[in-house]
Amino acid sequence: MFRLNLRKKLIIGFTAFLLCSSVLNLVFLRDFDHFRKNVRMLIHASNISNLCLEIRRYEKNYIIKKELEDYNIASDFIKKAFDYFLKIESDIDIESQETLSDLKNELDQYMVYFIPLKDKCAGKLNLQECGDIEAIHRLGANIVTLAESMVRDAQLEIEQFTRVSKVKLVLYYTFLVAFSLGGMIVFLVTIGRRLKDLEEAADAIVRGDYESLPESKLNDEVQIVFKAFERMVTDLEERQEQLFQAEKLSSIGTLASGMAHQLNNPLNNIATSCQLAMEEVEEDKDKSFLHKLLKTIDDETERTAEIVRGLLEFSRRELFACKLTSIKDVIKKAVGLVASELPSGITIIQDVPEKLVACIDEQKITEVFLNLIINSIQAIKEPIGSIVIAAELDLDTKWIVISVSDTGTGIEEAIR
Repeated sequence: MFRLNLRKKLIIGFTAFLLCSSVLNLVFLRDFDHFRKNVRMLIHASNISNLCLEIRRYEKNYIIKKELEDYNIASDFIKKAFDYFLKIESDIDIESQETLSDLKNELDQYMVYFIPLKDKCAGKLNLQECGDIEAIHRLGANIVTLAESMVRDAQLEIEQFTRVSKVKLVLYYTFLVAFSLGGMIVFLVTIGRRLKDLEEAADAIVRGDYESLPESKLNDEVQIVFKAFERMVTDLEERQEQLFQAEKLSSIGTLASGMAHQLNNPLNNIATSCQLAMEEVEEDKDKSFLHKLLKTIDDETERTAEIVRGLLEFSRRELFACKLTSIKDVIKKAVGLVASELPSGITIIQDVPEKLVACIDEQKITEVFLNLIINSIQAIKEPIGSIVIAAELDLDTKWIVISVSDTGTGIEEAIR
């Protein structure tokens, strides 16, 4: 089954949003161009209407006042109107061209009656009695009506555009909101959930929980990070084990000089006893004394073997092995391993009952006490000090409670 990774999902989502937004923007640009034409048409219609009104105003002034200046101004406005018609003829829409054509025809007829008015009715005291006045009034009214009709049509176009654009804007905003919400839901369900899994996996690693990270059928970037985490966890476990062994070796190095002193005593005793025993054999003296010397050699040999065995057990890498063990013996062994490293003036007090036993891994618990004792020794800066190791059975919980305390400086408050 074909599946998309996070990168492809993001690319597809942003591409779809970009395409839809581009289409809507192109639609709005086209509508804006149409709106610009409507506004231009309204401006033309308003100018034509103003010209027609000026023609009628000066026409009426001339008829009433009979002043030649009014006649000339009206004639100038008629000429301006025709010039303006020629100027805008190619800039108006098809619907308005028909009205403009009717307006030109009416203005042509108007000129037929108005231009000769000066000569035909000259000398008459009342121009109203001139026969062309009625035609001039009728044609003038038609001109104004047609001009106002052009203005009204242009206004209606703009109003209609405003209503349609308002609906389009609402739909566009609704689309943006719906697309954003849909994208957010998809992000939360797919990307957000995967990132949450990644965050939980990282927190688990920080806590030291090195269990297998969750598998996913999606071969996406997050799963690649999961696999990288798994490799990192494997490396961390290996390096942690190596560090653990290195720490053990470091502890062994710390104890090595002490072991040399511990082994020196029984080995010196063995050597001395052997020399005396050989002398006794040569001189054939008291056999009981010889037996005593041999017993000393045997005890010191066992003592040496016990020291070496304890050191080997500490350094050996073994699996966890739980068995009933005396707590007192474990603590005694740990104290014995560091006895030679104990500075003069520092004493170790053991307050551990004989009967305390627990199911433990003796080697690992010995390592715990060994580290605690070494830490206590290092914490005691004064020449005189003490380390107290106490153990007791908690009757309520049936747990064995062991405490290790010292007279050292303790942990600094800043790093506690």
